[in-house]
Amino acid sequence: MDILIHRGDWRHLRTEIGARGWILLTAIGLDAMVIGAFAVMQWHSDPANPVIALASMTAVLAFERVFLRLNPPGDEDHDHGRKEADDPKATPPLTFPQLEPP
Repeated sequence: MDILIHRGDWRHLRTEIGARGWILLTAIGLDAMVIGAFAVMQWHSDPANPVIALASMTAVLAFERVFLRLNPPGDEDHDHGRKEADDPKATPPLTFPQLEPP
């Protein structure tokens, strides 16, 4: 999951958040090495564990795809916290009091 988050940051948010691409790609590579080493160790100790894990991940992905095909998200479902200024039900942004130095 961490690799997918880094990939999304690298692909979609890198310029918006000011992240350096090489850092994100290095994190992806290091995560892949750690997961690969863990998978090899698990395969040598008990081959059933990685097989069950892969089967479970495949089943979850398949169920998610089926669910999203049967229940496609609408535009009104995804405002991502962006409310219109003229919306009376919109939550005002948080403001914090400024503290005076002692």
